[in-house]
Amino acid sequence: MLKIAKSLSLSILFSPVLVLAEVGDIHTVRLDGAVVYEQADKSSPLVEKLSTGSEVMEMDVKGEWYEIYVASSDLSGWLHVSTLALLGSGSGGSVASAAVAAVTSGPAKLKVGASDQKTSGMKDFEKYLLKYNARTQALKGYTPFTGAESLEDGVLLVTVSDIWLEKSRARQKSSLITLHIKWKEAVDSGAPKVIAVDSNGNEVANYPQ
Repeated sequence: MLKIAKSLSLSILFSPVLVLAEVGDIHTVRLDGAVVYEQADKSSPLVEKLSTGSEVMEMDVKGEWYEIYVASSDLSGWLHVSTLALLGSGSGGSVASAAVAAVTSGPAKLKVGASDQKTSGMKDFEKYLLKYNARTQALKGYTPFTGAESLEDGVLLVTVSDIWLEKSRARQKSSLITLHIKWKEAVDSGAPKVIAVDSNGNEVANYPQ
């Protein structure tokens, strides 16, 4: 049994959005030769071009740009929304910006060990986790993660909400994959892994297994 001493407390305000896609959803490329950029900017370096029908996992959103991940090729980068048929957006035509405005009552805290120092990468991860929660709350009406703790050897312990536990195995796995990818960017040692526990500290899922 794993325990978290202190939860990550979040208070979220959000703006209305029309697209019901969320982090971890699988979208389809609708334009042949869709350019994946290194950053959310057409002037940034080109990473890859994707063919029509390619499936990509949503990682993040910045205005009209979607950060994506392709598991089969371990590819990550940014696609413009115009190149995607978004899950939940009908034909994949013109869509409204899915950016979420999140406000907190205080900084989101990633708990670290007494001997550890919170790196800039970990601080970036905190921001990502907050944005993830805010966007899911805005689009789907629930908060996936209520706590986060950095353990030894690159392990991230996250406390999941009761509603998260009711989601399908596929949805749970996709959400842990997205956290794992971002966590790998935040830590530079050990073997990055994400372990999910319920509010009682019982392990319920992990990635990679």
